Amino acid sequence: KQRLTNKGNWEKSGEYAGSSRWSPDGKQIVYDWSSNEETPQIRIIGLDGSKPRVLYNNKENYNVATYDWSPDGKQILACITGKKGPTQIILVSVTDGSIRVLKTLDKRALKDHYYPNDRMCFSPDGLNIVYDIPKNNDYFLDRDIKLLSIDSSQEIPLVEHPANDSVLGWTPDGNFLFTSNRRNNTWDTWVIHFSHGKPIGAPKLFRQNYVGSAAGFSQNGSLYFFKNETETDVFIAELDPTTGKLLAPAKKVISR
Repeated sequence: KQRLTNKGNWEKSGEYAGSSRWSPDGKQIVYDWSSNEETPQIRIIGLDGSKPRVLYNNKENYNVATYDWSPDGKQILACITGKKGPTQIILVSVTDGSIRVLKTLDKRALKDHYYPNDRMCFSPDGLNIVYDIPKNNDYFLDRDIKLLSIDSSQEIPLVEHPANDSVLGWTPDGNFLFTSNRRNNTWDTWVIHFSHGKPIGAPKLFRQNYVGSAAGFSQNGSLYFFKNETETDVFIAELDPTTGKLLAPAKKVISR
């Protein structure tokens, strides 16, 4: 382990880092940063902690989210929301920090639920991006997946379904994976095969009972993901209403 940033404790600084992504060559990290001036930033730092720099900084923004690094290492895929709106998908130049707006998602201010979910990423050829977006105002339900060219000339619905669909990412051989609860309301992994940058046929069930969040693919095609497993138990106990002390040991209400 090594610490790439060290802003000190909360008494010293209210700054903190957000989401981060590897560069294609594995030598740099791009990440969100919340500054003391409450100005969200995009920063880049070397894997050895060298050459830290602020890539993008705009005081008119309310929020910035970093999603991916282009395959050629020249652009950062991000999403911004202005303090007075709108929410936009942008590309940020790694060279000079200039931005290009790919799409305006929502013209109203501070609508975080219109953000794409955890995953928005480039296609392997770098010519398109995929993102999921809600069909209505509910951030968590009924999301569809879009395929948008980086020149903004074309956008197609990649996955349209009454169920909730979320981006997982691209396999090294160029196929697209996503999660969906369309099968008996259980979360599964589905695949869409691509050829020459275009989808082929309908989505196919790839793996049943997927519960987690993708961290990325290895070069040999393995999908790494993390998941939270929490358990909640319910107990019942007899209390003295005057003193608040237990009169008997607490017992589990649910045994399984």
